Amino acid sequence: GSEMCIRDRHWWCEPQHLRLLHGDESLGFRTMEVRIMKFSTIALAAVFACATGCSDDDDGGQTPPSDSSTTASTGLGDSGSSGLVGSGDDTGTNTSTGSNSSTGSGASTGGESSTGGDAGLALWPQAYQDFIADVGGSKVVDLDGVQMHYIETGPTDGETVLLIHGIPTHSYLWRDVIPELDGKHVIAFDLIGFGRSERPDDLPYTPAMQVEFMQAFVEALALDDIHLVVHDLGGPVGLRWASEYPQRLRSISMFETLWTTLPGIDSVPPPFGELLAAMRLPDVGEDLVGRQNVFLAGLDGFTTGGVASEDKEVYEFPWDDPEDRIRVFLPSGPRAFPVPEDPVAFDFVNAYEQFLAQSPLPKLVLDADPGTLSMIEILGPQGTDLRIADYAAEVFPNTTLADITDAGHFVQEDAPASLGQALNTFIDDAALR
Repeated sequence: GSEMCIRDRHWWCEPQHLRLLHGDESLGFRTMEVRIMKFSTIALAAVFACATGCSDDDDGGQTPPSDSSTTASTGLGDSGSSGLVGSGDDTGTNTSTGSNSSTGSGASTGGESSTGGDAGLALWPQAYQDFIADVGGSKVVDLDGVQMHYIETGPTDGETVLLIHGIPTHSYLWRDVIPELDGKHVIAFDLIGFGRSERPDDLPYTPAMQVEFMQAFVEALALDDIHLVVHDLGGPVGLRWASEYPQRLRSISMFETLWTTLPGIDSVPPPFGELLAAMRLPDVGEDLVGRQNVFLAGLDGFTTGGVASEDKEVYEFPWDDPEDRIRVFLPSGPRAFPVPEDPVAFDFVNAYEQFLAQSPLPKLVLDADPGTLSMIEILGPQGTDLRIADYAAEVFPNTTLADITDAGHFVQEDAPASLGQALNTFIDDAALR
């Protein structure tokens, strides 16, 4: 029953028990949240992050920044957007090319590479400022009038490694992985709408849109022989891009993302599966992502060891507006899952799954334990259920499978050294093939 569920803090607690007890502070949701999420049941417990005092009018327990911070975080106000980069005295050279991407958002591949990405940096949390200093500063590139923020570090004659984050993070996620990529030319951008990249009001924020901006970014920086590393939303974006531009790649590494279609949302293990299904419902998803702020309030639950308070502050900083979270997060992830009832998302992922099944490119699949998406099982070629990492190793040619233990969804937070070392070893080997 629900009382035993709370008292004993069983990780298998049924979602209906949790919902029945929503708002009862005496039952200690905060303690239960940590235990439940530690077993990779992720963000469902964030639904009751408000148990310690949210009202219907507030923002899921998150304290908005001061007026000055809010102004800075929506820097490019004159463009009618929530751009976070700022303007400043950026300079650079124009590198305009045509686009042949078929993903359909309207971004062109014209871009002006700029070294002025540190405008507005002083208003960000200190931990983020320290990260930018550690990587030697940051940059922005103008992609047909939309600014994308990125960091670039390491020798330019090293192997080029492109890191792509997911929801609700940005390039800061890779801060403890980058030092392990010894001698590599490392680039990590903030997806459009995320981190310090611009957030225009009139964009759809679908994975297809992000693919076009990614291609514009690659063209603007003239990147080739790329070792692609994708996580979470970075998977659909980077893998679909890879299927369209394989000639630019040297290798692909992927973890805690989807590289295959699913027969249904119920393929995602509970209780995250139930939360995911709820976020796909009209109004319910808006409440969960907007008012209750499940993605950010539940960050600890995406890990095995929790997220330090100073790091949470960095992730939360760009997302003080519930409406921004709704219009960026929902179409990017929960409402873009590759299931048959969503034929657009299904076909989008199926296209790059077929590419992965045929491409001879070296591939690394990292299986996080317990993980989150790593827990998904699907029917393999031999008629048996396989974890999706094992499925990839069996179906995709030239695939290396590596285990990362004691890591949740955000492997970069739980096991950055193990992740970085696995990537470094694989990339060194792939560069010789």
